[in-house]
Amino acid sequence: MNPPTCFRNTMASFDSVINPFYSATGISSRDKALDELLEARKLRLNDDAPGSHCSFCQDLDAQNFPDHYQPAPSSFGWISELRDASSSCLACTAILTLFKASTLNLNDKHLKITLVASDCTLRIFVSVPDDPRSKKYLFEIYRHGKPEISFPPRWPAVGFGRSLATSFGAKDAAEIIAGWMDHCDSHHAQCRVDHSSPSSIKPLPTRLIAVGGKDEDPCLYESLEKEAGRYTALSHCWGSPENRPPSTTTANLALRKQSIPWGELPPTFSDAVQLTRALGVPYLWIDSFCIIQDDAADW
Repeated sequence: MNPPTCFRNTMASFDSVINPFYSATGISSRDKALDELLEARKLRLNDDAPGSHCSFCQDLDAQNFPDHYQPAPSSFGWISELRDASSSCLACTAILTLFKASTLNLNDKHLKITLVASDCTLRIFVSVPDDPRSKKYLFEIYRHGKPEISFPPRWPAVGFGRSLATSFGAKDAAEIIAGWMDHCDSHHAQCRVDHSSPSSIKPLPTRLIAVGGKDEDPCLYESLEKEAGRYTALSHCWGSPENRPPSTTTANLALRKQSIPWGELPPTFSDAVQLTRALGVPYLWIDSFCIIQDDAADW
C-alpha cells in the first residue's frame, strides 16, 4: 500500500485542508470541504490500466514533463484542461479539490497552472498571465511517510514531508542535516567528498572554535599549516553597534585559546556549537570569534 499523500497551500494558513488519503484503498477526509474526494475511489487509477497516462499532470512524473531539463522540470496547462482530466485522473481530482478549498476563482478561464518539480518537491503555481492585478498562488504537494520504508511512490515528483515535533533541539536538527549530507554525498557529484582520503578534504581556516564535548567549554584553535579537516560555519547577523556579538581581539586572544565560557555565548552561537557537536564535527567557524577584530593583518 502506498503512503498517504498530502496537499498544502504554502502561501496561506491552510492546515485544515491537509488531506491524507490512500489511493488504492479509499480516501479519508478531515475537512468537510474535501468530502468530494471520497468520490475519487471510483476513478480508474492511472497506473492500474496498461498504457494509461494523464496528459495534464503527466502522472506527476518529472520525466514526463515537456520541459524536463534540470534543475526544475516543468509542465503547464489551463484550468479547463484540469477539469477535464479530473474525470479520470486521481491526482488531478485531488489538485482540483485543493483549488476549490482555496480562494482561487475557478470560473476564470484564463487561469494558468504550472507544475514545477524541484528536489523531490512538487510546486503548483497558479496565475492569470499578463494580468498584474491577479493574485498569484503557490501550492506544494508532498506525501507523508519515510522514503526508506515505503513502496515506490505512485507519483515520483511528489516528495516526502516530515512532521515537526513541538520541541526541536540540536539532536533533531542534526538527524535531518545528516540525511541531507548523505543525500549530497550519494547524488551530487560536486558535493561528494571521500572523507577517508586526506587529499579530498579541504584545509582548515587559520582559526576555528574547537567545540569539544558535552561538559566542556569550547575554545579557540589555531590550525597547523596545511592541516585539513571538517568544520561547520555559522552565518549570522551582527546586529546594531550596541548589540554586537562577543568577539576575539588581540587583548583576549590568549584567553580564547584556553576557553570560551559557555555563558558568554549568545543563543545563536551556543546552538551552533551544540549542532556541530551533534553532527560529530570537531570545529566551528564564526567570523567574530575566528578573526581577530582589531588586527587588520588578520582579515
